[in-house]
Amino acid sequence: MTTAILMHELKTFVEQAVAHLQIGKDDKVPTVHLGYLPIKRVPDPQSPPVAKHSSSEEPYILIRPLEGEDEQNLGLAKVLIIFGCYDETEQGYLDLLNMIEDVKQAILRAGLIGNGMYEIAEDKKMKWKVYEDDSWPEWVGYLETYWTMPGIQREVNLDG
Repeated sequence: MTTAILMHELKTFVEQAVAHLQIGKDDKVPTVHLGYLPIKRVPDPQSPPVAKHSSSEEPYILIRPLEGEDEQNLGLAKVLIIFGCYDETEQGYLDLLNMIEDVKQAILRAGLIGNGMYEIAEDKKMKWKVYEDDSWPEWVGYLETYWTMPGIQREVNLDG
């Protein structure tokens, strides 16, 4: 449950961090989603409805937990923050870099989110990457983050 709360706190934090951005030819603020892009039902009169990802969701940011580990007093979660935008010029590449940089700087400045419950792990590197594949005109990259969180507290005294 703690990782799920982290995802919601991170979503709110990232939404605030990018609220000022205007991406693409329509100057859109990136939409932030947990996990994956929402699926839209596309009706086809010749067949049953088919679910497809919506390209109208660009620019977008996805908050996706990858893995975690827990000790008695501390938890650690690895979270990818995935960025995507669409542009038929090199501006799309620059928009992608701007989104990554704005979120990275906001995280480093704050250090803590969720009323101090979650902290960016100081002993782990924050890494970013732009996908190398020729994905023109869609630009995709990510920011790899690690978050510490409160550990599980024992509720039963085993000594007595």
